Amino acid sequence: MNALIKVLLWASYAVSLYFAIFLFLQLLKNKYRPAKKKLTSFPHVTITVPAYNESKTILPTLESLNNLRYPKDKIQVLIVDDGSTDNTPEVVRAYVKNKAHMRLVKKKNGGKGSALNKGLKMAKGEYFSCLDADSEMAPDALANMMSVFDKDVAIVTPAMRVKEPKTFIQRMQRVEYIIQVLLARLISRLDCQYVAPGPGSVYRTGVLRKLGGFDENNLTEDQEIGYRHQLHHYRIRHCNEGLVFTKSPATVKEFYKQRNRWYKGGFANLVQYRKLMFNKEYGDFGVMQMMMNVVRYALCIVALVVTFDIFIMPWMNRLKDLVIIEYDLLPYLERLTLHLDIASIGILQMLVLGVIFAITLYLFWTAHKEMKEGVLHQGFLVFIPYFFLYYLAKSAIVFIVLVELMVGKKQKW
Repeated sequence: MNALIKVLLWASYAVSLYFAIFLFLQLLKNKYRPAKKKLTSFPHVTITVPAYNESKTILPTLESLNNLRYPKDKIQVLIVDDGSTDNTPEVVRAYVKNKAHMRLVKKKNGGKGSALNKGLKMAKGEYFSCLDADSEMAPDALANMMSVFDKDVAIVTPAMRVKEPKTFIQRMQRVEYIIQVLLARLISRLDCQYVAPGPGSVYRTGVLRKLGGFDENNLTEDQEIGYRHQLHHYRIRHCNEGLVFTKSPATVKEFYKQRNRWYKGGFANLVQYRKLMFNKEYGDFGVMQMMMNVVRYALCIVALVVTFDIFIMPWMNRLKDLVIIEYDLLPYLERLTLHLDIASIGILQMLVLGVIFAITLYLFWTAHKEMKEGVLHQGFLVFIPYFFLYYLAKSAIVFIVLVELMVGKKQKW
């Protein structure tokens, strides 16, 4: 192992160990307690559902909104058709007929951000929420999220879950989303949330309008609006009981397309809000969270480099040797040894890796416990790949995104 790889490896160990211990201590400090606060009054809420060619998925979404345990005279549901070319308007129109709290709004195609801003412009509610046309709110989700608001809170974010995971990659995302709910709860206590997920987040309408609404040209408008709230010192809170179920990509191609957009948007937002980095004016968010947002991308690249050097390069060299000896396998197999030598791993290295892995397992178990899910609910085969293959797959997408950004490749929402 050359010197550069060793430096990268130990740097990643140090950073990973620091954040693992930090999250572990936060978890011990902030034990999960289900929300007990109940609404005594029900503020008026406008829910906007942006829809583009969603005729096959939108009915369960609308049904979930119609079944909310929240007074219907306190809800305004705006389904904003963003210039669909299928029969989405007809499907919606038939459903909202005789439902006074629901309304179809049609507009020319302009993207999700413009559809949300159309709803924001027409909103009558004191609070504004949005829901993707392939997602569903649990019956108590809205009431539970509204109970989290106080005079200092401008956004409350939901606990997102993968809706009916069927394929292997959806099951991997199910695990990821469960862990993200735990992380959102922990960083929320530190005023460090920076994403207001598109499916289900609730905003103060007045604040959202004051900040100019959603960025219509941003690939990740839900993250950008979170950063903008942080920039202006508004607080964002998370609600574990605000359950929202969303459809996740079912194929590798769909997953790649989604994450490519997410990571491009993430990089763009980091550049746009770079003034927050190490800025003490923004407390833990500026000093710690912004650094974490950069470091996680760096760790992805380090993971790829180290994996390539330790696992892939040796086998490429062996393949080259096979070509040289004209594929005479017998003498080659006699000398073949597994490249990974456990004995060569130092005690300190094993100790660091052991601590990181133990804390990760504890966070993993706690996240599932809080969501009342069994760790191995979707099978043991999902558990192991999540820690290795899934992370490497996301790291590979980060690398591709960096290359595309460097060559100036453009991408639409």
